[in-house]
Formats: sequence, structure tokens, C-alpha cells
Amino acid sequence: MKKSWTETYTRWSPKGSYLVTFHAKGVALWGGEHFKQIQRFAHPGVQLINFSPSERYLVTFRPMQEQGTSEDVQSIIIWEVFTGTKKRGFHADMSQADDRQWPIFKWSHDGTYFVRNSKGVLSVCETLSMGLLDKKSILVDGGSEFVWSTLADMLAFWVSEQNKIPARVTILAIPSKK
Repeated sequence: MKKSWTETYTRWSPKGSYLVTFHAKGVALWGGEHFKQIQRFAHPGVQLINFSPSERYLVTFRPMQEQGTSEDVQSIIIWEVFTGTKKRGFHADMSQADDRQWPIFKWSHDGTYFVRNSKGVLSVCETLSMGLLDKKSILVDGGSEFVWSTLADMLAFWVSEQNKIPARVTILAIPSKK
């Protein structure tokens, strides 16, 4: 029996399939019929996590390391839960308000897509390729909050009033962008 399950704290996955424990070298997933360690993800200094709705992907976040390091720092990593494979890494600019909100990515209802808002640009990515949808982001000048539909691949976002142009709400079908 383990004396210490975690070095900091624990979190459950959305469906309760996994218990995540946090360690200096990364995080570990526990679960299954015999409640044993299922997977480990090496991402030193992780402080926050988020799962896709289906629990297929895990997002880990660690704050930027001290300046002066020559290593390519990826503060955010998306992992495939079943294989433990790193699917994609991202940088976070903590001077940007959008990068200080957690979760930094919002997932579509079925986890097929995820989106990140950065400086009025929505970057919609497909989970199969982990690449940008149509290799283009969506400019949302003055855009604020955005949410996915809980039933379909549709994004809704709000744009504030600007230069005497009234505020509006836009609903965008994904992947067609209509």
C-alpha cells in the first residue's frame, strides 16, 4: 500500500473514470476494476489539468519555467489518455488575459474539436490531427466569451458594441464555418 498517493492534490475526471494524482515529475491516472495506476504523463510542475468530454484526452498545464533556460518550454500539453502519447504542446503567454483563464481550451460536445481564444482570434483544432481546422483561425474582432453547443458542433460567441456597431451574438457551425 502506498504511503503517499500524491505530492500536492488530486482531481477526478469528468465521468469519474480516473483519479489524477499530481507529482513533481507530472501526473498519474488511477482507475479500473482494481483501481491501479493506468497511465503516467511526464510534465514536470503540472498545476492544472482538464479532460476532453469523452475523457480521451488530458490537458496538462505548468507555469513557465524561470527565464534563462534554453529549453523549448511547452506550458500546455494535450495527451491521449489510453496510450499516454503526447499529441501536441502549446506555449502560454501569461501576460495575455486569454492565457490566464483555465481551461485554456474548450472542447466540443463529443471532443472532436477544441478551441482556444487568443487576442480576438478563435483557433479551432481537430483532435484527430491536432491541427488547425482548414489551417486558418477565425478573426473575432472585439469577441469576448465563446461556448460550444452541448448537442452539436456549433460555437456561439458574443462581440461587444464597437464604433456604433451594435453588439451581436454569432452562431458558427463547425467544420463548415457557416
